Parts: sequence; structure tokens; C-alpha cells
Amino acid sequence: MPNHVVRLHGRNSSPGFFGGKKGREQEFGIADFLCSDGWTVLLHDLTHCLKIGDLTAVCQDRGVLSVECGTGVGSRKKRQSQRMKLLNRVLNEDVRTVPPDELVAHGFPTMLLEGEIEPQHNTDAFCEVADCDATGWKVVQPEDGLIYAACLPERGAKDFVREVARVGHGWRNYMVTCFRDRIMGDYSWVPPIMLLSIPVQHLVRLLERRFYFYVFIDVDYVRRRLAELSPSLLVSERGGHIRFETIKLDCHIVRGPRSVENVQYGLVSLGSALQMLAMEPHIDPAALAR
Repeated sequence: MPNHVVRLHGRNSSPGFFGGKKGREQEFGIADFLCSDGWTVLLHDLTHCLKIGDLTAVCQDRGVLSVECGTGVGSRKKRQSQRMKLLNRVLNEDVRTVPPDELVAHGFPTMLLEGEIEPQHNTDAFCEVADCDATGWKVVQPEDGLIYAACLPERGAKDFVREVARVGHGWRNYMVTCFRDRIMGDYSWVPPIMLLSIPVQHLVRLLERRFYFYVFIDVDYVRRRLAELSPSLLVSERGGHIRFETIKLDCHIVRGPRSVENVQYGLVSLGSALQMLAMEPHIDPAALAR
């Protein structure tokens, strides 16, 4: 199961104390039925770190079953049900040959967009900089406003930094991130790079930290490009974080930096990320309330 989906299961709100949880009667009813059918049932109550559904049933002959209880047809319940279906599929099937796109239980709310954009990834550029053993470091600019850089841990930083400055000549305001944060799982919404078509040897070397990988983004280029693509989109930066917002007469929409974070930690191309940010949101209050 993708790492960002696993982490999503652990980000639910606190379930509260055992006796005051809504839907308790339904959970007990399902648990009684499963116990009578030979299952051992675990109720998920006083846990803050691993909230996967409302109960889990284990049977030596039939495997593991995770259950999401509750009534209602709201969007939240629908998302929960989708995650339970995905979880049970992963627990009970051999999914090694299943396309990664089928193992995703959530996505960007398409009702906010006029259309959809398939993000592109700079995998070739990543492989190019990852192959830095011969010189000890390598710097590549896969597209305007974006630089990839890699270096070996034992390599001196002087020549490496000088080359980054040369490639990014003229950059006055930039963001730099290291893939170490991504490996540690600090950005659960960024799909893991293991799903991309990257040679195994490069992934293994990155995960074992045999080389360090950095992403540089030219913030001024982001501003200029978005001004061309969507004049109504305002870009502001504070404390190293970028904020995007659209202000119109009838709405004020704030879009977080997740598209840019996918560039920083997921090898998404900057061009496709900016195209997605520039798309005019289509707001239907009735749809949002459902």
C-alpha cells in the first residue's frame, strides 16, 4: 500500500473514550456476529496512532478484515469506505502486479477544477544526477525555475555549491529542500517515488543515503509564470512557505503549497504543478455541502 495512504489512516481525529463514541451499538452488533462466526475482533477505541476503521477482525483460516461502521451517505463516509475497501484488498490479495493507480484511496477534489491535469515527473533528470559517483557531485536543470543536485556524503561542498550557483545564475529568491524529509515521511500526501519508473539501484542508493539529493525552486520564476497563467492568483511567501490564493467578488480561495511540495519531494515537474495551480476553481456551494 502506498506510504501516503497508510499515513492517512493514522491521521483521523481522536476517537474519544470507549463509552461515548457514536455508533457503539452498531459496532458491538457487528463484533458479536463476527465472533460467533469464528473471528477474533479488535475494537479501535483508545488509540491515537493507528486508527484504521472502527474494528478489525482476525481469523486464522480467513485472514484479516477491517470494517468501517456508521451510517450516512456523506462525502466523508464515502472516503472512509473507499479506504476500507483498499485496505482489505491489500490485506487479502497479492497486489504486486496491480497498477499503482489502483491502490490510491484519495485524490485532489476534482469538483474544484475545470479539468484535470496529469502531472509529469522528471525521472530522467533524477537518474542523471543520481549517477554522480564518477565526479562526486552532479547538477542538472530539468526545466526553467528548477534545479536538481546530488553529491556524495564524503565529497567536499565547495565545487558542488559553486556549480549550483552557476546553473542558478540570476536566482535571487529560491527554496531548497532535501529528499531526507521525504524519506522520513513528513509529507504524507506526496506519492512515494517508488511508484515511479526509476531504476532500483538509484532508489536503493537514495534510501541508504549513499548520496544526498536536493531540489532548488526559483520562487521569482514561480511568481512570474503564475502571473502569466492566472492573473487572479496571488502568490506570497512567508517563512520559506508559499501561499496561493484567488480573491474574487464572490469567493476567497486559499490553495496550499502541496502542488509545489510534490515538486520538491515527488519529482513532479514544476511546469505541470504550476498548470494545476493556475486552473480556475469551479465552486458549487451545494456540491461542497454534500
